[in-house]
Amino acid sequence: MIAAGAAALGLGAYNLLLHRRIPRRWHLPTNLAAAAGLLWAGRAAGLDMGRGRTGDGLRLGLSASAVVAGSVAAAAGTPRLRPLFADERVRADSRREMAYELLARIPVGTAVFEEVAFRGVLPGLLARTTTEAQASGISSLLFGLWHVLPALDNHERSGTADRLGQLPTVAATVGATATAGLGFDWLRRRSGSLLAPILTHAALNSTSYLAAQAALAPGQRMSVSG
Repeated sequence: MIAAGAAALGLGAYNLLLHRRIPRRWHLPTNLAAAAGLLWAGRAAGLDMGRGRTGDGLRLGLSASAVVAGSVAAAAGTPRLRPLFADERVRADSRREMAYELLARIPVGTAVFEEVAFRGVLPGLLARTTTEAQASGISSLLFGLWHVLPALDNHERSGTADRLGQLPTVAATVGATATAGLGFDWLRRRSGSLLAPILTHAALNSTSYLAAQAALAPGQRMSVSG
């Protein structure tokens, strides 16, 4: 439990640095470096990082990705649900920035790092002193809390000055991401590979990003082509 607590505290400190000190343009390389460090630490600690079942992870990951992408697209195409995808963070993205988000930052800089941390190292350490279900629940809750600062940033970008209005935004974000974390953890355990949740996580975030762009009124979208 001490090792898991130290890992959780380390991730919390890194989260603060990532969203309050490290410029956004450096998030991809720093997250890749952090993921590599976590992989090394996990293997050094004797954790099963799922390298031996890549085929199972690929098959389940692709299947789950198709279901997730289709579900998000269907929801985003429903007029009543479309406003739920509105995200101020995508408002000013140019086409080049959109390509970077979809091809690099989301699949490599976000999905890889977060799955290594929250479906690889943390539950592996927790499972040494708790049950598998408890390890899954705790790591998924921490995954939800990981998104508190991004939720606050998005609330501020919306131009809403009401501090109390942050609470529903943060609560909804933590609840949704913690629930998604449980699903990703199931994919990890079902396939025996981190590849399955990595692919599904990337598909969910990518289609949600596109849905957020589509949710903006035509006049709100960035018209810059470069």
